[in-house]
Amino acid sequence: MANVAMITDTHFGIKNDSPDFIEHQVKFYREVFFPDLVERGIKTILHLGDIFDRRKYTNHQTLHAFKEVFFDQLVEHDIHMVLILGNHDVYYKSTNEVNSPELFLSQYKDNITVINKPQVVKVGGAKVAMIPWINAKNYEESLEFMDDCGCEVLCGHFEINGFAMHRGGTLSKGGLKAEIFDPFEIVFSGHFHEPSNDGRITYLGAPYEYTWADFGCERGYYIFDPKSHDLEYVKNSDKMFYRITYDELFDPTDYDIPALEGKIVRVIVADKVNVDEFEKFVEAVQNACPSNFEIIDNVSYHVDEENIDQEALKSEDTLGIVKSYVDESDISLDKDKINTMFKSLYMEAIAQE
Repeated sequence: MANVAMITDTHFGIKNDSPDFIEHQVKFYREVFFPDLVERGIKTILHLGDIFDRRKYTNHQTLHAFKEVFFDQLVEHDIHMVLILGNHDVYYKSTNEVNSPELFLSQYKDNITVINKPQVVKVGGAKVAMIPWINAKNYEESLEFMDDCGCEVLCGHFEINGFAMHRGGTLSKGGLKAEIFDPFEIVFSGHFHEPSNDGRITYLGAPYEYTWADFGCERGYYIFDPKSHDLEYVKNSDKMFYRITYDELFDPTDYDIPALEGKIVRVIVADKVNVDEFEKFVEAVQNACPSNFEIIDNVSYHVDEENIDQEALKSEDTLGIVKSYVDESDISLDKDKINTMFKSLYMEAIAQE
């Protein structure tokens, strides 16, 4: 069969090797990804980079978990994966020479080909150009390869100017110019987690949610025919982040509360009609043991009831993005205190609007 699967930015070990995120990812590969590939008879995976999350080291338990649920599955089902190095896979910023896939996955050499330099590979009966993360050492080599390889399809882990980096339309202002890729009919890339395309260049996007900035965004993987160029998007319907609006129309029976176990839950309170009922709902969510649970009570900050929902969502989105940035930063300060300070300042600003 000519079809191949394409996936990228799996980030094994995300969120400091969070057990809840690991379980979320494990469920996806165990119940969705590999069962689908086996049913379709697909024998090739193109992974477009950032298979691991940390550039400097990898947690032993994380590596063990994904050997069992991902890499061992390649062997069991006779699947070959062509793996492009992403920026999170390499130790140095100026070269790809030291990288986690080659260090950790040598035992899978019969099932994994690591792309550590530009090269042409044959997949699905067609030639496809592959380029790993571009850095100072391989920049000239990569550009020459793109001009001379003679392929219609290119796969890589690129930072391209003018493409959406995340939900909200924030565009990359740095990186490579899109015209560099003019020799190719189709370009697929990892790196940015938001799926997007300009008709020729396609960012595949991540297969699942990582931060509140991903909430409400489609996540998944692709089935691609390298000969016909047919492309199918397979949506991952399982969510990690749940935002619940509590207002006068709220009905707790609309929610599968036990399913919130291990998830990240945020309740936006727009109207608290019955305090007792609200507290019962909060207790039920807490008993479900979510990974993280927080309440943003907008009732205290808004007077104009006609605009409560709109303002609540604006508040949640802004705070969510700020919190994600703080949580993922390398600062040594108390992140909980910083997030509390930002929340207080933001709510104060809204109250004065």
